[in-house]
Amino acid sequence: MSAFAGALLLFEKGDYDQASQKMGSLVSAFDDSPLLFDDAIHYVYILSVAQQVKPVLEGLVKVFQARAAGQAPDAPADTTIQKIEILESTAKRGLTLVEREQCKRNQHLLGEYKNALTVLYATKALCFDMAGNHENAMAVLRDNLPTIQESLKQGGSKSDVYNLFSQYANLLKLTGRPGEAQEIESLFKDLPVGSVPKN
Repeated sequence: MSAFAGALLLFEKGDYDQASQKMGSLVSAFDDSPLLFDDAIHYVYILSVAQQVKPVLEGLVKVFQARAAGQAPDAPADTTIQKIEILESTAKRGLTLVEREQCKRNQHLLGEYKNALTVLYATKALCFDMAGNHENAMAVLRDNLPTIQESLKQGGSKSDVYNLFSQYANLLKLTGRPGEAQEIESLFKDLPVGSVPKN
């Protein structure tokens, strides 16, 4: 718990190298001592991901809005992507552990991890799009499409994940990129909600 809190504190301070090292030790702990990571720890981690990503998303929205207004503010995309990838690698390890346990009480936890990962993938793609690299953005989304679509199907059109992708497409339209917006919309429009069992 101490290492976990320390890693989150380093993230907030922007010290991503040290945070990555601490997260690395936590990642090995997922394998070495799975009992340490009971449901409470998993939920704390998922909540921390949401807390870390929220200001990033808010910042990205402001950048897109500023560009739509004819301004071109600087945005540290590389640093943000690095931060997201650290969170992503730890979330993937947590998901693997929960999948390995395969018990009914973990079905909801599986859905929470997949939602968290979907938000991370969308945020990373947004960073690439903010930097004008739509090809890399789509590569991130296509490489993780099964997880993304499962999360979207489970949540339906009123979910936060669905709203995030809808906002993503709208931001691209706002900055005069309707073709790219349509590509994003193709990932979540007309999905058969309910085809994946609810957790």
